[in-house]
Amino acid sequence: MAIGLTGCAFLQTSSVSPPTPTAELSAQEIAARSAQKMSQVKSFHFRIEFSGTAEYADTLHTLALKEVEGDLARPGNLRSLIKMRALGMATEVGLIRYGSDVYVTNPLNQRWGKLAPEDGVVFDPTLVFDAQAGVPAVLPTLELRKLGVEPIGERPHYHLQAIAQGDYLNTWSVGLIPTGPVTLDVWIDCETFLLQQLIMTETASDPKDPTVWHIELSGFDEPVDIKPPPLAR
Repeated sequence: MAIGLTGCAFLQTSSVSPPTPTAELSAQEIAARSAQKMSQVKSFHFRIEFSGTAEYADTLHTLALKEVEGDLARPGNLRSLIKMRALGMATEVGLIRYGSDVYVTNPLNQRWGKLAPEDGVVFDPTLVFDAQAGVPAVLPTLELRKLGVEPIGERPHYHLQAIAQGDYLNTWSVGLIPTGPVTLDVWIDCETFLLQQLIMTETASDPKDPTVWHIELSGFDEPVDIKPPPLAR
């Protein structure tokens, strides 16, 4: 019930306006078109919200992810804010990826510093949307079902569903998703074929309170200016 109610929160029940979706397209064809369109997108805004059993950003299970929101400009520039709970307290970490360099804020004073590989693990949202191994690229390789057409705002969207194995998604999840079945519900715009929303349920994390990823995308190809931040002395 909790998962169902959460999914409904992302879908607005307003009237659906034209264009009429192409009914004869199969789920695989829709996913393939979406993967092609998403690979051509140069920038977009994203929000990832986590609910249910905690998803941890570190191996010691002290940093529980709550929400990640930001902008991505391809090929690999990213600016985001990561909200977490650390030892029971809410905290935020800024994250900027500029080329091969990664910068994060100190959660105590919010000053920027450059992250060295040995400094630890930071959840990298660029991998979730990677054109080769991220969500859009993986979808056409799954056994998908077309559940129908549903409105998001005033636009019709294809609702596709698939069940994948956690280890199959491990490349872009940076090891966050455990081994076991993962249910993916995807909403793709019927006209543009852009991926709009994704709800991913890790049924193996906890059968009674599974970890759920809620992903929303918007602002496709809008101007995004991402630069290295001023570093603390």
